[in-house]
Amino acid sequence: MAKDSQPRLRAPRLEKPPHIVLLHPEIPQNTGNIARLAGALGCPLQLVGKLGFRIDEKAVRRAGVDY
Repeated sequence: MAKDSQPRLRAPRLEKPPHIVLLHPEIPQNTGNIARLAGALGCPLQLVGKLGFRIDEKAVRRAGVDY
């Protein structure tokens, strides 16, 4: 490490990942993107309440695809 460099800080690893909860989600694209993020982070995703779209809707599937 150079003299001018600051030490890098690292966040501590969590024993249990946080749960991501969406309450009455209405936008399928946002839900799909959040599902992809939850999968990448290893976080459980919970969809609570009435959804504003069908879960098999094409937009949800497309937004959840990892390009």
